[in-house]
Amino acid sequence: MEDEGVGGVGATLGVEEEFHLLDPVDGGLAPGAVDVVSEAAAAGGPDVEPELLQSTVETATPVCRSLDEVRASVVAARRSLLAAAAEVGLRVAACGTVPDSGRRLPGIFPKRRYEELAEEYQQVAREQMVCACQVQVGVPDRELAVALLPRVQPWLPVLLALSVSSPYFDRRDTGYGSYRTQVWSRWPTAGPASSYGSAAAYDSAV
Repeated sequence: MEDEGVGGVGATLGVEEEFHLLDPVDGGLAPGAVDVVSEAAAAGGPDVEPELLQSTVETATPVCRSLDEVRASVVAARRSLLAAAAEVGLRVAACGTVPDSGRRLPGIFPKRRYEELAEEYQQVAREQMVCACQVQVGVPDRELAVALLPRVQPWLPVLLALSVSSPYFDRRDTGYGSYRTQVWSRWPTAGPASSYGSAAAYDSAV
């Protein structure tokens, strides 16, 4: 029998998780991404990748066809990251912001794409001290994928409410359950996708 994937429509899943790197003494953001990424690569475990800032790293699952496969991949990646961070004397936090966000600018990771973003967006990039967990769903039928976009949108506030983890910025209670949303909204690509009606309309917009 052919594997029908997630939801019986051949869908696949992938999860990307971003993490803050912290100084274990004061809990502040630590610009240790270069060392953590190098240590993880040397250990030969699941990949730990850089993100925009030196205080942030990312893990990603392969393309998965079941929730069990997603869970196993996420657990393995987290273990790899925790071990690598411990080797270089750092800790890891999985949340939208940490209280120290906005205090000490950790610097941009030395990668051309990130340096170009920093050059173009300046302070917006420097203050991007936020992390996310991104669940990506692959839908093999492009017309179905486009049709699903407006059906998902009413659930976005619910998902945000269930996942809020970023009330603090600059060591203050911001008054927001998700201050990460406020920081992220400064980017021109932020916000939900439009409704296109067809794959051809989507291609035309792109």
